[in-house]
Amino acid sequence: MTPVQPVNNNGAAAAPTANTSPAAVYEGELVDAVKAFQTQNGLKPDGVVGGETLRLLNVPLADRIDQIMLNMERWRWIPKRFEPDYLLVNIPDYKLHVIEDNKEVFNMRVIVGKTLNATPVFSDKLEYVVLSPYWNVPMSIIQKELAPKLANDPSYLDHLDMEVVKGYGAKAVPVDPGSIDWTNVNEKTFKYTLRRRPGPKNDLGEVKFIFPNSDDIYLHDTPNDELFNQTKRGFSHGCVRVEEPIKLAEYLLRNKPGWDRQTITDTIQARKEKYITLNEKLPVYLVYFTAWVDEGGSVHFRDDIYGHDKVLAQQYFN
Repeated sequence: MTPVQPVNNNGAAAAPTANTSPAAVYEGELVDAVKAFQTQNGLKPDGVVGGETLRLLNVPLADRIDQIMLNMERWRWIPKRFEPDYLLVNIPDYKLHVIEDNKEVFNMRVIVGKTLNATPVFSDKLEYVVLSPYWNVPMSIIQKELAPKLANDPSYLDHLDMEVVKGYGAKAVPVDPGSIDWTNVNEKTFKYTLRRRPGPKNDLGEVKFIFPNSDDIYLHDTPNDELFNQTKRGFSHGCVRVEEPIKLAEYLLRNKPGWDRQTITDTIQARKEKYITLNEKLPVYLVYFTAWVDEGGSVHFRDDIYGHDKVLAQQYFN
């Protein structure tokens, strides 16, 4: 390594003093080591030691040992063996893994719930792929955000590319928003569905993946693709947004005759909601691991984004 030459205020080489010791240039193996550390901690491997990298470099070894122990305990809660084929979302890692015949076929980045809208940990089975889905607006958003505006101007729904319907699915009938008393909307009085039509403004994007569950959690596309460039991706209201929905849909429908990539994209462009039932239900696991070892033997760590490690530590170590 070449030593760094000290300079004076004018930019010229400064004369060495008794207290001056040459510093090593930050390059080569050391930069590679920092990049490897960043990768193992879920950071962008740019080799720059600052900010999050510096914070994580200063995590005490004892804390990391505790973190590994907590995650070993968490492994005891899940099945000893998974099915040969499944989807796995590791929430703190912001990543979806597609497993076939016990091997990873591909993975992709995901967006999970904010701290106040944490994505729950559970498992279920994927049954449907929905192309050009409607987005049913939650009652909380209707009451807090939309009802006050619609009370003054019901036609505001057209601006949002939304509609009110009575009934569900193919039997849904449009309702005139002007006939609704928006000043008195709640769970009991609102007997309709307020939904956003399929299209570029739709909050679910172009594809939704449903594994029916009591929490109404599912995988879906998003029109806000730029968020996948963020290192920490806790932006949703609980559902999991996937980075490559068309790729995932094509994979899930690979054994469904007539549903190749072109058919999928053509159906989406028709802007009419289409449910497709999978030939076989596929297990989906939403897990929470902040430490694990990869196939190469490297240990990976992630931040405890929802505080689950902290809660478990109080039980485990006290």
